[in-house]
Amino acid sequence: APMAPAGAIGAVAFYDADRLHRNDLEFFRFMAEMTERRILVFDASGLVSNVDRLSWKVKAIVAQEEREKVARRVRDNLRYLQRTGHLLGLIPQGYRRVDGEVVEDPEAAAVIREIFRLYATGTHSFATLAEHLNRQGLRPPRGPEKARHNRPKAVIFTRDVLKDIVSNASYLGKVMVDGEPVEGKHPPLVDEATWRACQEVRQRNLRRTSRTWTRHSYPLTPL
Repeated sequence: APMAPAGAIGAVAFYDADRLHRNDLEFFRFMAEMTERRILVFDASGLVSNVDRLSWKVKAIVAQEEREKVARRVRDNLRYLQRTGHLLGLIPQGYRRVDGEVVEDPEAAAVIREIFRLYATGTHSFATLAEHLNRQGLRPPRGPEKARHNRPKAVIFTRDVLKDIVSNASYLGKVMVDGEPVEGKHPPLVDEATWRACQEVRQRNLRRTSRTWTRHSYPLTPL
């Protein structure tokens, strides 16, 4: 084939079609564009002929099927890891990964335990507990593993931050699978009694807030 002029694309080469596109329709569009722009296309076995459309359509369909099989295997793998108690993805504050194992982060775990201890007393709502922690100069912990997380770092405690912590069963040493807790491979940061007390306080506060909201939200209801 003649050489392409400097700055122009004369050919595109790839090893596996499933790395080139997301589905067969995308590949059809790609090949149509390459034909229009007179760009040659090569895979591991050689030139992918623009003329032999049946050949590259078959390649596209086979590649999509392979990609879907890989995706299914990945999903099955992740579900297996969850069912056997592995924490996946971004781990909660209070933990860190060391050599692939989820272990306690000593500094952050102390803050998490204090949150559970205080909330379990029943003397705080999430809002008043946030105020108390902020007055004490405590800040939401964020380990080095979270530095590249795309969510902004919480600089003070808020009711939403505390609600997420207190409702996270990971701190009980559990992993949630389809809404059901299974025993985790990681160590718990709170004991069963403290966890239970926190959930009871949360439900009690929720009922109290709901009654107040219902009573005051619609001032014209009696009319």
